[in-house]
Amino acid sequence: MKNRRYGWVCLPFLLASTGVLAQSTDTGSPPSDRSLAAYRQQPGIDENIWKALGGPGIASAKGKHAKLPRKWDFAARSIPSANPDKVTLLRVEIRLTPFDEGFVQVETKIEGESSTNTTTELSWLGLISVQSQSRSNSQISGTLTGSTSIETATTRKLEKIRALELQLDALKPGYRWSHDYAIVAEVSSKSSLTSRENKLTINVKQDCEVSQGGAATSLSSSLTGNFFSIICRSSTDPDGLRELLYLDDYAFFIPKRSKTKPSDLEYKLIGVTAQ
Repeated sequence: MKNRRYGWVCLPFLLASTGVLAQSTDTGSPPSDRSLAAYRQQPGIDENIWKALGGPGIASAKGKHAKLPRKWDFAARSIPSANPDKVTLLRVEIRLTPFDEGFVQVETKIEGESSTNTTTELSWLGLISVQSQSRSNSQISGTLTGSTSIETATTRKLEKIRALELQLDALKPGYRWSHDYAIVAEVSSKSSLTSRENKLTINVKQDCEVSQGGAATSLSSSLTGNFFSIICRSSTDPDGLRELLYLDDYAFFIPKRSKTKPSDLEYKLIGVTAQ
C-alpha cells in the first residue's frame, strides 16, 4: 500500500484513537471480564464522571445498542497539513461490544504499510472516550540509521467533565449542544536508540450542531433507520474540526472526519457484519 494523492469523497468512519492494546498488569489495563461493572471498579475515574454521563433519553440507548453491528471494516487515509501530497492509506477493523447506560467497548485494529496499531476503548455513545489502552509498532527508515522499530504504549483516562449539554432524545436537525472535558494521557515510547515517557492533559471544548442526514442504507446496506450529520467545532483551536454521523436506530455516533493542525483524517466504510 503506497502513499499517493487522489480525489476521494470523505465518508465515515473515524475513531479518535489508534494504537495496540497494552498487555501490562497496571491499573490502566482493561478488566478481564470486560463488563461495565468491572470498568467502573478500575481506579482513576472519578465517580462524578460516571454520574455526568447520562441525561434525557439515555435509558433508550440500551435497546438500540443491542442492535449495533459487531464488526466494521474501513479504508482510511491521513493527510498531513504540512505535506498534503503525502497521503497515508490504512486498513481498519473495528469490533463493538455494547454494555449498559450508553457505554460501548470499542476494539480497533489499524494496519498501514509500515505500522500496526490496536486499541481497546470504553466509549460513551461513540462520542466521548472514558478510558483507552493502546500500543503501536512502526518502522522508520533513515539514511544513516537504517530501519528502526518504535514501540509506543498509551493509556488515556477521562479526568474531568466541565460541561455536557447533550440531550439524546432532542437530537434532531437544528439541535445544538456543547461539551467541555479533559483527558489525561500517559505515553511511553521505546526504540533501539531512545526511551521516553510523557504525561499530558488534553482539553476538548467543542460546539456541535446537527443537520439533515439521510437513510443509513446509503452508508451500508446492512444498516437500518436514518442518520444525522454533525459538525463539532473546537472553541479553543481554530484548526480543530470533528464531523460525526449519528445513527438513530443504534443511538451511536460514528466519527466521519477529524481535522487538526497537524493532519486531516478520513475513513470510508466498506463493510458491516452483524455478529
